[in-house]
Amino acid sequence: QGLYNAYDPPTNGTRDALEELKSMGYRLIIVSSRPTSAITQWLQNENLDHFFDDVSNTKHPAKYYIDDHAIRFPKGDKNAWEKVLNFIKDDDRS
Repeated sequence: QGLYNAYDPPTNGTRDALEELKSMGYRLIIVSSRPTSAITQWLQNENLDHFFDDVSNTKHPAKYYIDDHAIRFPKGDKNAWEKVLNFIKDDDRS
């Protein structure tokens, strides 16, 4: 639906999870390839904007990244790349 349109509804449990993360003291930042104005407008429309400290197109240093397309790279594992490639190959078969 276009780069400037954020349209998916929040996933079930989103509000509760965000409340819990904030109560645990985490700063929450959205990093997206979409324009920040589209994300900010979506957050406001869904009444979720108060949970987030920033909306950015720049990846910030963080303890955790939550992403629907992420692949875990096991840092320090001598078979890290093998694991990543196997994950991709297995995913491509499904």
